[in-house]
Amino acid sequence: MTQLAATPKRSLTARLRKHGRALVAAVPLGWLLLFFLVPFAIVLKISVAEAILAMPPYTPLIQWVDGQFLQLKLDIENYLFLFFGPNSKARFQGENTSNYDNPEYDQRYRRLQLLDDGPAKQKVIDEMVDLLREDAPWSFGYFPYAGGAYQQWVGNAKYGVFTNDRALYYKVDAPLRVRKQAEWNPPRYWPLALLVCTPTNRRPGANLNNAIA
Repeated sequence: MTQLAATPKRSLTARLRKHGRALVAAVPLGWLLLFFLVPFAIVLKISVAEAILAMPPYTPLIQWVDGQFLQLKLDIENYLFLFFGPNSKARFQGENTSNYDNPEYDQRYRRLQLLDDGPAKQKVIDEMVDLLREDAPWSFGYFPYAGGAYQQWVGNAKYGVFTNDRALYYKVDAPLRVRKQAEWNPPRYWPLALLVCTPTNRRPGANLNNAIA
């Protein structure tokens, strides 16, 4: 009768050693999810919703239509409002921080406030977006990019916008560094031989005698 050998149970220390890197990475990722992505999603939801006198004070983004279909409704006027001339930050302490002032845009924005949802309203929105693209009061789609060049023995050196103390997390492979330095920078002895074989026309001490004279 064959008897199966019992599989030894790994200790808690061995399990932590195996999954330690994943646990260490999970802490900042969880912090990012909880304190950045969740508030960002809430603010984004509010920014594309329509303000109403209710609790909560904005319309839902997704709602049932006739009890059969789900409708996603985004209100882009909240963003177009940021370029309205009378809301200039410099002149009226408004939310137009770029101080963009275009009479054609302002005229369309006033007309937009009086229109109901439909093709006519969408046409006005498209015209306003075209004006913004042409005048470019903001740098739309801009994202600061930075990179770095590192030797192959340096790890964990990828640039990140959330950390300023990246040097604390560098991983240096010292044996690889020594091998590569020895491979790339072998000593050259021929300059010494060239220096010894180079003839000279002056006797030793000639400069000293000239200085005394």
